[in-house]
Amino acid sequence: EADFAVPKNVKFVKNYLLGPTLGEGTYARVRECLHLSTMQRCAMKIIELKKLVRHRGALQAVEQEIMIMRQIGYTPLHMPKNSASAVHTRQML
Repeated sequence: EADFAVPKNVKFVKNYLLGPTLGEGTYARVRECLHLSTMQRCAMKIIELKKLVRHRGALQAVEQEIMIMRQIGYTPLHMPKNSASAVHTRQML
C-alpha cells in the first residue's frame, strides 16, 4: 500500500477540494474545485465579506445573484458565521 499525504496548502470547503483561482474581482474570487464524492468539476465563487461591505450596492448585487442562482437550480454552498469569507456559490463546469 502506498501512503498518500495531502499537501499542507490544500484547502477544502465542505465536500469540495479547492483548485486554482480562475478569476478575481473587487470583493470575490472564483476558484476551480472538485466535488470529492462525485468527482464533478465546478467553479466556486468565494465572496469576502470585509471587502463586500466597503462597496456601495455590492451586498444587494450579491443577494440578487444568489436569488437568480436559486431560480436556475444552484444553491449557496456554504455560509459560515463570523467569517471573512462568507458566501460560496458553485456552478458545474
